[in-house]
Amino acid sequence: MTIKIATTPSFDEAIARLQMKDKGHVLDFLQKFQKNPAHPGLSVERVQRALSPNIWSARTTGGLRCIFALDGETRILLWVDEHDSAYEWAGRRRLDRHEVTGELQFVAVPESVDTPAQSTRSTVAVRANRLFTNHADDYLLSLGVPREWLPFVREIERGEQILEAEGRLPVVVIDRLLELADGKLVPPPTPLPAAAPTETVASSDQIHVVRDEDELQFLLSAPFEQWARYLHPSQHRIVQRDAKGPLKVTGSAGTGKTVVAMHRAAHLARSGQRVLLTSFSRTLVRNIERSLVALCDEATRSNIHVGTIHAVARELCARAKARVEGLGDEDARQAVREAAKRAGAKYDAAFLWSEFDNVVARGAIRTWDEYRDASRAGRGRPLSVRDRKEVWDILGPVIATMESSGRLPWSYVSRRARESLEADIVDGRCDAVIVDELQDLGPEELRLVAALGGERRQIMLVGDAGQRIYTPRGMSLKAAGIDVRGRSFVLRINYRTTEQIRRAADRILPSEIDDLDDGRESRRGTRSVLRGPQPSFHGFADENAQVEFVARRIHELQASGVPLENIGVFAPKNELVKSLARDLSARDVPNHLLDDDDAEAQAGVGIGTMHRAKGLQFRAVFVTGISADLVPPAFVNQIADAAEREDKREQQRQLVYVAMTRPRDLLCVTWVGKQSPFLDDVVTAVH
Repeated sequence: MTIKIATTPSFDEAIARLQMKDKGHVLDFLQKFQKNPAHPGLSVERVQRALSPNIWSARTTGGLRCIFALDGETRILLWVDEHDSAYEWAGRRRLDRHEVTGELQFVAVPESVDTPAQSTRSTVAVRANRLFTNHADDYLLSLGVPREWLPFVREIERGEQILEAEGRLPVVVIDRLLELADGKLVPPPTPLPAAAPTETVASSDQIHVVRDEDELQFLLSAPFEQWARYLHPSQHRIVQRDAKGPLKVTGSAGTGKTVVAMHRAAHLARSGQRVLLTSFSRTLVRNIERSLVALCDEATRSNIHVGTIHAVARELCARAKARVEGLGDEDARQAVREAAKRAGAKYDAAFLWSEFDNVVARGAIRTWDEYRDASRAGRGRPLSVRDRKEVWDILGPVIATMESSGRLPWSYVSRRARESLEADIVDGRCDAVIVDELQDLGPEELRLVAALGGERRQIMLVGDAGQRIYTPRGMSLKAAGIDVRGRSFVLRINYRTTEQIRRAADRILPSEIDDLDDGRESRRGTRSVLRGPQPSFHGFADENAQVEFVARRIHELQASGVPLENIGVFAPKNELVKSLARDLSARDVPNHLLDDDDAEAQAGVGIGTMHRAKGLQFRAVFVTGISADLVPPAFVNQIADAAEREDKREQQRQLVYVAMTRPRDLLCVTWVGKQSPFLDDVVTAVH
């Protein structure tokens, strides 16, 4: 008999703790278990100490015990551990329907004294400060709070204390309590009717039914992608929304923006819609393609096209018979340098490149009329119309030469693609367009997204201005033809990074940042559900001392059970990355350089630039070389235009933020000599 196997976040967490050989043992067990759950070698038995009669245990190949629940023909995998630890874990939990909501809940029953830390203030003062004093038991029960957890909830004074129940209370209940603590009106969910066991499993966002043996292999070989299988309540509402126009979703690192984008794509694709899921980063596109394997079946995936926005633009141009290719920044910079040399001394190469990069190429400007009328808001050096004409006489021929060669900055490729769509030269419109990493798109890429969305405007835009590392500040979705008024959402719950790491990283950025649509957005109010050690910050006298420290800490992590492939090391420059790889190898630390094609986890520690960190995640991360002379690099402080100089500084600041938010459990930041000024606040706060 072949049975259905389903996984839960707790099972994924247990798998992430295992060594590679034990993961192999669990895979062997699951393959046998799926084919014959009654196989005598599995030693299947009911957990007598469990609080629910449907909790069972089975022996894996390596002697571990797998804890699972029976739900009809479905085996819901809950935990895996050494024998005694597994039984102890199972003995504190139960799985059944909530008495009021009817929701399937997996709950750790609290001890009689398991309440949030108490204050030494008077009883009257404490009671007055408890968050849920004015809410009746019946109302809290209607939100899904298990009856035995009411004493815990009654003692809560601060929203952060709710997160102490993470992993013991259903995430949907924690989410409702957090909203209630924030003063929001939280309506009770409609009680679920009695359902067959399989319907119960299928309706739960925290239970994922594994389709086949390939997916079993995937979930064990890539545990850090498994968060993508589960939707949290705040995300679920956005994914399922019947939008009457474009949606915008923002949130700091780790709040599940990419998860929302992928689930939205799958949700629309299941109904037969053609979905384009696009991003700026090739690394992230590879990760999305891989995660979709676990998220949806082949029929659904066939309706989802994943690619970078520039790859989409290039494909549309090719179909329109437009001979055009993207030109890299360095080649464009060289062309402007040569034009500046021919033009003489009035406008130096640095100014002309800045004008080309921030005005001409950013707007994909082709003609004098377009440049004359283009906005130069935020540019430090004003230009009269006569000045503009002189500048265009230098830069105009550069654009003309690029056009004749068919090699242009990507903004021009995006404009050509959009114009081909609007002129009906090609039909590349989709039923829905979903954009991840919105913050890294320029005006022309956004206009292309609007054209791809067509008249239906079934568009979702997902991003975080705090992670903008490629484009200047300031964008207007409305100016690009995308109106998200009344349909903007901010994700506030961080499910990926510990609270300690989140707080440290957030100190790198201001408390308010732009909202990616000409407005401002507060970064306050974000919470992490995970807890861990404080990040560490260390300065060294020289490079050798720095790498010795990193190598020693990596060996210690490996000895404690952290697989090397779950460790990342990042540095500001390629030269430092290469020397780190060489020096760590010399200290017996196996490693590999991260690149765009890292679709599969490779053996050893992953090493890359901070730019390469985008879209990746690890259990432990070392961010090295964050020294005053490297971050920001010297050339940034030498930029003459004040506005551009500040833009580049902010991009460098946000690059450090991106690197610091890649780990789940452990973060270590190092430098040689004097620390970067970006670290001043966080180092002071942590120490």
